Amino acid sequence: MRMRTRWTIGAIVFLTSLAFLAALSSGAEGSPTVDGVASADEYDLMVTYDNGRYEVYWTFESNQMYMAIRAQTTGWVAIGFDPTDRMKDADMVYGWVTAQGAFVLDLYATGVNGPHPEDTTLGGTYDLIEATGRETAGWTTLEFRRNLNTGDTYDNVIPTTGTIPIIWAVGPVDDFTTQHIRRGGALWPNAAAISLKSAPDMINTGEQVDFEWWVNLTIWSSTDVTQTGIHWDTMSHTGVPDLSDYPKASAMIPGEVDGDYTVSITAPEDPGTIYFIIHAVVGGNDLYAPIVYSVKVVSPPELALVASPDDVMDGSMVMIEWLVANAATTSISHTAVHWDTTSHDQSRDFQAYANAAPGMAGTMEGDYHANLTAPEGPATIYFILHAIVDGEHFYAPMEYTVDVYGIPTVTLDLAPETALVDHGVVIRWTVTSPSPGDVTHTAVHWDVTSHGEPLGFTNYANTVLGSMGPMTGEYFADVTVPSTPGKVYFVLHAIVMDMHYYAMMEYDIDVMDLPVVDEVMFMDTVFTEGGIMVMWNISGAALVDVTHAAVHWDTVSSGAPLDLANYANTEMAMDGGSESDLKAMWTAPTSMDTLYFVVHVIVNEMDNYGEMEYHVMVIDTPAFDLVSPSEKVFAGDDIQIMWDIWNVDNLEVAHTAVHWDTTSQGTPLDFQAYTNTEMAMNNEPHTAYMATLAAPMSTGSVFFVVHAIVMEEHFYAVMEYEVMVIMRPTITLGDAPDLVYVEDSIDIWWDIDDVDMADVEHAAVHWDITSFGMPLDFSAYANTEMAMDGTPNYDRKAMFNALNTPDTLYFVIHAVVLGENFYAEMEYSVDVTTLPTIDDIDFDVKVEVDDKVTVTFSIPDIDVSRVSHVGLHWDTESQGTPLDFNNYANAETVDPNAEGTYIITFKVPDKEGTVYFVIHSVIDGENVYEGSVESSFKVEKADSTPGFGTGLALLAVAVIAGMIVATRRRK
Repeated sequence: MRMRTRWTIGAIVFLTSLAFLAALSSGAEGSPTVDGVASADEYDLMVTYDNGRYEVYWTFESNQMYMAIRAQTTGWVAIGFDPTDRMKDADMVYGWVTAQGAFVLDLYATGVNGPHPEDTTLGGTYDLIEATGRETAGWTTLEFRRNLNTGDTYDNVIPTTGTIPIIWAVGPVDDFTTQHIRRGGALWPNAAAISLKSAPDMINTGEQVDFEWWVNLTIWSSTDVTQTGIHWDTMSHTGVPDLSDYPKASAMIPGEVDGDYTVSITAPEDPGTIYFIIHAVVGGNDLYAPIVYSVKVVSPPELALVASPDDVMDGSMVMIEWLVANAATTSISHTAVHWDTTSHDQSRDFQAYANAAPGMAGTMEGDYHANLTAPEGPATIYFILHAIVDGEHFYAPMEYTVDVYGIPTVTLDLAPETALVDHGVVIRWTVTSPSPGDVTHTAVHWDVTSHGEPLGFTNYANTVLGSMGPMTGEYFADVTVPSTPGKVYFVLHAIVMDMHYYAMMEYDIDVMDLPVVDEVMFMDTVFTEGGIMVMWNISGAALVDVTHAAVHWDTVSSGAPLDLANYANTEMAMDGGSESDLKAMWTAPTSMDTLYFVVHVIVNEMDNYGEMEYHVMVIDTPAFDLVSPSEKVFAGDDIQIMWDIWNVDNLEVAHTAVHWDTTSQGTPLDFQAYTNTEMAMNNEPHTAYMATLAAPMSTGSVFFVVHAIVMEEHFYAVMEYEVMVIMRPTITLGDAPDLVYVEDSIDIWWDIDDVDMADVEHAAVHWDITSFGMPLDFSAYANTEMAMDGTPNYDRKAMFNALNTPDTLYFVIHAVVLGENFYAEMEYSVDVTTLPTIDDIDFDVKVEVDDKVTVTFSIPDIDVSRVSHVGLHWDTESQGTPLDFNNYANAETVDPNAEGTYIITFKVPDKEGTVYFVIHSVIDGENVYEGSVESSFKVEKADSTPGFGTGLALLAVAVIAGMIVATRRRK
């Protein structure tokens, strides 16, 4: 259905206004709602077309019809009622849905192919009472309500019984002019009926035949159609169709609404007529097609080959004769031979064959023949016999063949372009003919002079008859060429069925002198597992004529005569490039030996050798004996590397060096990867070679390989080596006393920076009582104190006892790192002095309660600047030994003085008892005490008024006792 007429804006119905009208005009309860949504539950009746892709729903209510048309498309949808001729006079509803709404038009078709303008443009009216649409999931639905009889000239009356024709169509897009993508027509079913759609007029005996019919329903659902099928007999039964009269039946098919049905039956084996009726059970009732139908049964036509040749010459006429039986001449619309040079036997289909020769009728009924021209041979013609009888295709029972052979030919298969003087060559050729027995003669005719065209075997002085080869039609001859260089000219000749045939031209062979293998080049000494290369040239022959070239070798000499069979190993030759014609390469054995070899080539099937058996000495691969340098050196120091190269004469060492870099170049070893090179120098007698390089001035690593070139091959020591570059250490004095007492312990602490402690081979303090000044030299000092761990504050420390007499001690701090001596910045000194004493102590041994006591003492021979504290520490309880001023509760102090004499007076406790005290001084930062035990005195109550004599006596005793104590203290 093609839309040609433009539609007017006044005919457009929008979705929103139509939905409003539908709400006002929904009719009685149960009437369909015109809202663009349709289902079988909403409508009374429903039918589908287009294999279920076009649905029609309708309900008749009073004098109106509610209808929905629903199709699988996103474009336009249309239906036309009661056309008279194709589209002509169809009352049409046409519409689509967009985002702006639904557009539903009332149209009328004025011609068989349109146009179909709107009713209003023809003078009619728009008669859709309600109309709307909706597009969902690829389906478009139009829904409308109209009167069955609108009274408009451009609307057809919709009947409620019987059937009317309808047309339907679907478009791809939303517009009024795009042509449909699917369309169809049907009787719109308002009553049940069975209609035969197709059946043959005539069938062949035993043939399977199809019948197709349509059961047209309106009010019954698929469950109401129980079954349907064909019932038949070979006898006619008059009257109303009744399935009981027809004993034979097709398979029964379950029914469905408005179904098309197809069944197959097999025709009887005898000619005659089949009478059949179409029956369905609908709603429990029998429904029949209106008449009894018939089909004529006849014997099928048969095609038989009468005559065809087995083989023919190419280009000749081939006549094929055949018979078409069991068919009247008038029923044969076509018969022919269909042929090809390829078999199509599996398909047996005339369309598969490229060529056809139409059949020409003979003098007898059903007799036909055809002529075809054979293609160029050799080939095979494959053909079938075909006929169309009463519109049906028939074939002979098989595909037939005719062999096509060509005009006899003589074809050169093989001949050499060159040959060596006085040698035999083989020439091969093929003779094609219908039969090998037809070839009565074939030969090679040759001469040293060309005889050109036309070819004639009598022109050639020499003839070699052909011998039969392994395959039919193949021949060969052995021809011995002359003993002098030049050309041999020959023709190939055959006599087939008394006719002379030649190959296409006169051929020639270049006759050449014997080739020479010369200019053999190789190294006479190689290393074990090294590469061996032999190069050579070939004189007197083109390389294209060399069919084999190789080196054959062994570890045993085979001498003369040269014979490749005597050698166990073969190395095939390759292109020699710009240096030679050919070369061969292989790997030497893993042990020392002598290899013997011959150079061998085959030219024109003849063996040729180099002038002699050659040999190569296989020697041990050079080995390096490396005297490794230190693993670490100081920045800027020399790194000395020494090595020997074994298994080779030093005169054969063309180059040896150390190649180094500050970055590792890994493996494989390659001297070119390193930035720096230090050439080797002779180092006799220690090692054969030596190289010295200066370490970088910054820390890091030096990576190096030891490399040599011997006999043009590169060799390396076993690995890439590494030397770490470190900074020189700095030794800094951390802590040491300026002064110590005789026999006191001296502790010296120091740091060693810029070096790993693991690299410090020796660390010590070296000292003496004599100063050795600069330059520093540890060996000048008589005494050595080895270092120990100095944690937590310093790297190292040394401890030793001072002298037992006052003096000055001089020392240096020394370390050995990577075999080199390092010192702190200078020679240091410590003064050793005598231990200070507290002498001349005097005090009263008894004191009265609440009285004062006076203690006198001296610190002789000490500069007051060395004394930082002088005091008396006392308590009423003994604090024992060792002496410690911190243990006493009370302290009485005085300032140091230059005279070194001291008086300390303090008040004693107010109760009787003993007072214990120590005299303490800090000299040179050291604690110094009087004596080794604490001192004490008594605190007593005072006597009551003693007499003068008694008092004097007591005073005398006290004075004497004091003198005794004073004397004891001094000692």
